[in-house]
Amino acid sequence: MQRFLKLASPRALRTLALVVTVAACLGLANGCGCSVRIGGRKVKPSFPVEKELSTVPGVSIVCMDRRSGGSTMASSSGQRAEVRCEGHQFLDSLRAIRGDTSSPSAKWGNRPPIICHGAVPQGYFRIHAHTKRGGRDQLIRLVCQAFTQAGDWRVSLRLVEAEVTALTCPDLGALRFALVSDSRGSSGSGSSVVDGMRSTHGTTTVAQFAEMLTDQSREDAVSVGQEAQRSARFVDETGIEGVVEGEIRWEKGDHAGLLAALRQAGLVPVVKRRLIWAIVVEPKASTSVMPSSLFGVSAEDLVDVLGEPTNRGELSPQGEREFFYDQPDKQISFLIVKGTVRAVGIRSGATVALSETIGIGAPMQRVTDLCGGYTSEQDIGEDTPSDDLREGVLYRQTLPGNESRYVLHYPELKLRVTFLPGRTLHTIWIGNPR
Repeated sequence: MQRFLKLASPRALRTLALVVTVAACLGLANGCGCSVRIGGRKVKPSFPVEKELSTVPGVSIVCMDRRSGGSTMASSSGQRAEVRCEGHQFLDSLRAIRGDTSSPSAKWGNRPPIICHGAVPQGYFRIHAHTKRGGRDQLIRLVCQAFTQAGDWRVSLRLVEAEVTALTCPDLGALRFALVSDSRGSSGSGSSVVDGMRSTHGTTTVAQFAEMLTDQSREDAVSVGQEAQRSARFVDETGIEGVVEGEIRWEKGDHAGLLAALRQAGLVPVVKRRLIWAIVVEPKASTSVMPSSLFGVSAEDLVDVLGEPTNRGELSPQGEREFFYDQPDKQISFLIVKGTVRAVGIRSGATVALSETIGIGAPMQRVTDLCGGYTSEQDIGEDTPSDDLREGVLYRQTLPGNESRYVLHYPELKLRVTFLPGRTLHTIWIGNPR
């Protein structure tokens, strides 16, 4: 065999490789199963190949037995969003769905990190997903729901506690970024790599700059194989309003070098634990459904997951309904608008938790540590809508019977929480209850 390989022409060797590959795939006919070559090794696809996996309206997912194309097309306009991607492995498919694309028409905004617990599904996928309501986030939920229904993994967009790197600015005088007039606005940003050094520059907000650093850090981690940094997420906690202009440089793939460059620029990175929205991939057998993962699902799918509610209530002639579950293992309510869950309520006495350490009865300090604090206090009425509440304010709400509650609102997290006078957690709302 070695002598043959030495004498064979390159064309003959390519032909031999093709024959071996085809023979491996045709082994399915002999009961040997089909395998896919990923990263130089063979793995068995986690789903049947060339068959529709999705039963979710608006989503088509097909597992392929070989890489084909590797293309991504994405677009969004208002509440509408659409993605087509083909030839990507599972995690790359999720990245495409969440908006990791160079297409100028795909302006998705902040992208939720992907957190994996254990092995992920194997294979290449062809995905087409679209939605007329809810934009990019709803598109992610629909694809996650389709993957969950198709196999042994629970894939969900939900709130989790995770470590983030907060950009702080304790000394504004040490900031090497120039503060730009608000009227000028953000004019864009860019990144380049020359001789192994990455240069990141921009005229943008610090929040947008943090999102750009998140994307670049993940991209570099993938390219150099640093698994620990693939979920790195930067957030803005500088308190700087308006637009800044500046540049930092560090060696590509050197995460410690990136942190050092930020310090030199006056943006001090601090690792903290925060509550964030993330795409979570985990085995079904070892996990339970978290309430935030049910935000955005249809009423029919909600009943499929939790069973029939204890009570159903009609809230308005426009079709607003409330499903309430009053059972020993779950006391939780859902606001249904146009057939979709628009708010999830975890009420006093519930055994259901929001996250790993936030549940009914938790102290206010734990919530503010994970979600953010407040800088002022204000009185509000009983019927003040969520849209009128601002982040960073602790509201004192007076109820009938001279009862009182404290209220904190976190728009980015789609979260509103209320506390008893003793400042222990009383009610949690994910989404907008009214």
